[in-house]
Amino acid sequence: MIGHGFPTLTYGLILNLSYKNFDFSMNTHGVAGIDILSYSSARLQSVYNPTGGYQNVLAEYVNNAWSSTNKNSTTHRITKTDYNKNYRVSDAYIKKGDYFKISNIQIGYTLPKKVVRYARMENVRVYLSADNVLTVSPYNKYGDPEIGSSNVLFTGFDSGRYPFPMSVSFGLNVTF
Repeated sequence: MIGHGFPTLTYGLILNLSYKNFDFSMNTHGVAGIDILSYSSARLQSVYNPTGGYQNVLAEYVNNAWSSTNKNSTTHRITKTDYNKNYRVSDAYIKKGDYFKISNIQIGYTLPKKVVRYARMENVRVYLSADNVLTVSPYNKYGDPEIGSSNVLFTGFDSGRYPFPMSVSFGLNVTF
């Protein structure tokens, strides 16, 4: 067995602030002590493509790959044929998966009651919200470290899913 697919520590922080009619909230979470078997890492460190042709790789891999002039490299050589099957699962693709994520930030303003009464409303709040704001992790170059699956057998395995996008929304809450 290599790596630890379950985090040693899972944590989160929720921050709510308000001042007069303004409010601010931020939701964060993260994990520490997790290793990820990264399919993305394997794909981004090999130009070998079993269906033919070439595929994109990390510039870091191209610059540090083993060659006759770079014999002390820990990264395998660049090859289209891959007779050594460098693409197969190995500890070379176990990556640190610790991360800290700001998952939501929201800023709002509630209109004064004396202003909204004239429109026969009880409360009006305008807000701006952003989701998936920031992820800090050594794993970022391979994708989103917040991996997961409904199958416990895939815990700690990144199958190469597309990362969650950042989204920004504007809202209006009105109470009559």
